[in-house]
Amino acid sequence: MAEAGDSAISLPHVLDAEIADTRRSLSKVERAVEDIFAAIERGQVLPRYRTEERQDQELKNLTDEKTRLQGILGTLTSQRSSVVTFWRALSRASDDDDCLALKDGTWFMGDYVRGNRIYIRSCYRELMDTIKAMVTSGTRRVVITGTPGIGKSCYALYWLWHLRRAGNTVVYQIGADFYRFSGELVQHADTIGAFKNAGGLWHPDVWFLCDPARDHEPYGGCLGVTLVFVSPSTERYKAFLKEPRATTRYMPVWSQEEVQRCRQLLFDHVPQSRVQDLLEQWGGVPRFVLQFADDDTQQAKLQQAIRKCATAGLRATILNAGEDAGSTAALSDKVLHMCTADFVHVRLMWASQYAFDALCEAQGEASKGELRAFIASSARLPSLATLRGLVFEPYVHRLLGNGSCFEYRVLEPAQHGVTTFNFAFRRSVTFARLRDIWRIEEGVYYAPRASNLSAGDSFAIIDGVLFIFQITVAAEHGVKKAGTLDIVEAACGMSIGARPEFVLAFVVPPDRFLEYRAQNFVTKENKKAKLEVACTQWAIRLPVDVMV
Repeated sequence: MAEAGDSAISLPHVLDAEIADTRRSLSKVERAVEDIFAAIERGQVLPRYRTEERQDQELKNLTDEKTRLQGILGTLTSQRSSVVTFWRALSRASDDDDCLALKDGTWFMGDYVRGNRIYIRSCYRELMDTIKAMVTSGTRRVVITGTPGIGKSCYALYWLWHLRRAGNTVVYQIGADFYRFSGELVQHADTIGAFKNAGGLWHPDVWFLCDPARDHEPYGGCLGVTLVFVSPSTERYKAFLKEPRATTRYMPVWSQEEVQRCRQLLFDHVPQSRVQDLLEQWGGVPRFVLQFADDDTQQAKLQQAIRKCATAGLRATILNAGEDAGSTAALSDKVLHMCTADFVHVRLMWASQYAFDALCEAQGEASKGELRAFIASSARLPSLATLRGLVFEPYVHRLLGNGSCFEYRVLEPAQHGVTTFNFAFRRSVTFARLRDIWRIEEGVYYAPRASNLSAGDSFAIIDGVLFIFQITVAAEHGVKKAGTLDIVEAACGMSIGARPEFVLAFVVPPDRFLEYRAQNFVTKENKKAKLEVACTQWAIRLPVDVMV
């Protein structure tokens, strides 16, 4: 239904006005053409042209203008019709089987390129419930951001569908175009001013969904609720966030399960193996893993970003990622992702182990010194603690996977002294889920493609003993009991000769090594738990003077 007081708002039917203006211009041109043809039939030259040559040239110009205006009129008429058709069809869209689907022959915003189906991520509903609760509590402006390419524009359309069903009046900005949807009424403008000046944004019940063009800053003057769907750039929306009752929420990157489910529903022409390969490179960004899976130009952008980030340096790449502006920001977002578990707190993570390794290799010898310096210096700078962990984990995977001799201390049962142990692996294997591993082999280093093991960052079986590696820069690191038992069960069930007892090895930087203490096992609620399986705890010193 239309909002209260809607009849008092004198909003221009901008698209209708454009159509009417074009028709008037076309009619004027057609009359001028008819006048010239009539003069030619009489063997005359109209006085305003003076010569036959000028009259012929004007006839040609008018004929070209007629063709141009007819094209514009056709486009405007089609645009109005297609958007109206979409808006009417949206009320009947279904959300079955993880998809928001329009009926055949209709397209989102009347645009065939946008398709007629959207994969509904589980976080869509959860984040929507979170935002609705915030609005109920008084929030009026929310920036929804996250790693570029994860589908924020699709989420805007999901909101449009929800508000359509609820009967709300919506002003929707998509690129440089603005639409107002109220009941069955559809209005269009190419600037926000048409709706703003007429009062269309001044009602407290209006929802303004802002998915602006790249060079547009979001408008924060709507009296109702404004949701901004935009790639991360503090500089771009800092003015918006200065408005009253404004805040930010973050969308997570996609899990492997989401990517494969979306492939099954919308991109079944892309082989599953191809998607898996791209996931290992790009991480959970469907723009490159699904949409552009077969586009060589788009796929080349990852290597381009890696090369340019290598030139800028590891530190610059990290500091320019996420919402921070900088010369390498757009490049950094391809190798570093913004990850969140609660929509509020965000941390940077490498897009993949592949991206980190490729960046280090592209830097060559320079990366070795920079990594050593960063890991060492960040120990003295609390402000760099998060970034230290970001560099530390993938670096350890590189070092452990290649094998080396490490110093270690036995934490539990407590023993004195420092000993050495040589980790030698035949190869490294990455996996998405434990159940995806068909058989766990001795002498192989297993690391997840993402940090998705709840109790460890990697594991291996050496001489029949299971080693679970926990990579950390923190002094306290509670270990999830359930996740630990999952790894033990998987390793003992899929490996010949593996014994149930295991070593939980905490890989720590040199400044943590001598002071590190045995850690507690905890439940999902972070309460202390007892482990029934025999376990020995080690602290392993990372030798930052050795680089691979």
